[in-house]
Amino acid sequence: MKFNTKVYARFAALVSIAMILSMATLQRLGLTTARGPFATLVLTLGVLGGVYILTARDSWLPFLGDAAVPSSLLRLRTPDESSVHVTVTVDPAATHVMYWASQQHMGVFSDPHSAYADYSNSGVVIAAGGKATLSFKCPGRYAVRGMTLAPHVHYRAVLPNGIATRVETVKVDCI
Repeated sequence: MKFNTKVYARFAALVSIAMILSMATLQRLGLTTARGPFATLVLTLGVLGGVYILTARDSWLPFLGDAAVPSSLLRLRTPDESSVHVTVTVDPAATHVMYWASQQHMGVFSDPHSAYADYSNSGVVIAAGGKATLSFKCPGRYAVRGMTLAPHVHYRAVLPNGIATRVETVKVDCI
């Protein structure tokens, strides 16, 4: 089984938070008056665990993490008239990579919904040896919460068991 450091880090953070909550509850009930280096260590670990969980992207946006994808949906395709080609590194076990970029546009889209529109600037390609080449039209920029995002492409690698890895993003210099 592959060692996944993110899973173990999340588990350690949750254990740390549970320890600090347990100590706080016991102190509140008057069942302990823990002081000293052990209490300081538990408090420090709990705070660090909380910070880790609060700053982890997938804590706030869980839909960007791993997901199941039925293999019957994976039809190989690339957008017509693709002018940009980006090679990405993925899990060596991946069989496919699905990707999507905003529509081609010289200006700035006002929001992500109009930028991606019908998702026609997307595709599915075969991954081999931990590499896949994504082909698409130069994506346009779009605004999100007052910020203008540079052209980029999102992708997920798909493993043999149908699990798609977390969403990754690559900036593209094509304008």
